[in-house]
Amino acid sequence: MKLSDLKTAVENLLQKSIDNYTLVKAVNNALNVYQPIEARYESGRYTKYTDSISLTSSGYDLANITDLWKDSEGLVVYRDQIRDTYELPRRNRGSQSRGYELRADGKIYPVPSTSSYTAYVGYLAKPDRFSVSSIDLDQYLPIELEVEEMFEDFVLERYFRRKSQPAMAQEAEARFTEKLSKFFNQRATRVHAL
Repeated sequence: MKLSDLKTAVENLLQKSIDNYTLVKAVNNALNVYQPIEARYESGRYTKYTDSISLTSSGYDLANITDLWKDSEGLVVYRDQIRDTYELPRRNRGSQSRGYELRADGKIYPVPSTSSYTAYVGYLAKPDRFSVSSIDLDQYLPIELEVEEMFEDFVLERYFRRKSQPAMAQEAEARFTEKLSKFFNQRATRVHAL
């Protein structure tokens, strides 16, 4: 679904025109609800990897990852190469077993602390948002085909019909969150059953 398709659908249901700026702001806000739920079930869509880093006792600052989306959620550290068999477990300070530690200073450190090695960090990357300064209605929404109608209903209810009624707007968001979670959970269950 393109932004233009969503705009037409919302205008038809409202029976009035909406401006592009308001639509894009509403879509970006709706994506702030949608994408964390999708990432919980399908993190691969948002996963990126750093180039090789040197993990030493001085630590690696996660602030170096400019598109890190959600703190340490989805964080995976690999030693030498990006393969499941090279994944390092998260450890506590003082452990003598090989791994990594994430400290409150926002850095990862090798465990044991006397270790140092080449590592790669897998992380959830911030999803792109639509630009409000140069709006292109031919852009496609980054959502699953099966949830387009649900997304359309949510944008309409939350950001156009109920925006002046906070309690009802929150109800619309709660319903959308529940429906999305159910959709992704059912799909994950079907995939695991195969």
